[in-house]
Amino acid sequence: MKLRLNKLMAGLVLAGSVMALVGCGGGDAPDLVVKADAVTTISPTSVATAKVLVEAASGATFTLPAALTFAKDGAPADATAPAGSVLEISAKTGATGSEIADFKLSSGTDSVTGVIEAGSCRFKVITATGIFSTNWVVGQTYIQNPCAITLPVVNAAVGATLNVPVQLTLGTTKITASNKTVTITVTPGTGNTATISIGNNVITVTPLPTGAA
Repeated sequence: MKLRLNKLMAGLVLAGSVMALVGCGGGDAPDLVVKADAVTTISPTSVATAKVLVEAASGATFTLPAALTFAKDGAPADATAPAGSVLEISAKTGATGSEIADFKLSSGTDSVTGVIEAGSCRFKVITATGIFSTNWVVGQTYIQNPCAITLPVVNAAVGATLNVPVQLTLGTTKITASNKTVTITVTPGTGNTATISIGNNVITVTPLPTGAA
């Protein structure tokens, strides 16, 4: 009898290995967890989703860990921002076309402001003061590529509602907002997936399950 039970348990473990289950302790029912973060690359095809993310994260600030170069797009030269500069993004009232958000990039009392557009992230300058006025030209556009907004939801359980930080990728630099979280819900999707939503807006559908490497 003992041998037969062991074989049965081994079969159950093998069959269950295709599903990533957590929360098995304490007699609770295990929960499925999502496999990948919700990453929205800012492109012309993701404008609607990007607007939802920015509205939820409006006022989020990101401190640059190192100096960052923004590539020129018709401007005389590239533009730069020194290490420690703070980038704030906020929802843009009356945004049209590829417009995603308003931005303010500041260092002390000096700043550059403007509009972020898709493609990947295009920073169109409206004002520039102090150190920024030396290499940010009003009316010109500067690019960060790739550019993406990430909600770190790996290991979030299906059925959960939780607050997650907002991460912004600019080129090779990924920065987490120091002052903002976003409320997301995780619900079962079609097939072996989970749906990540903000309010009634679906941000992404991500695969299930998560398994150990």
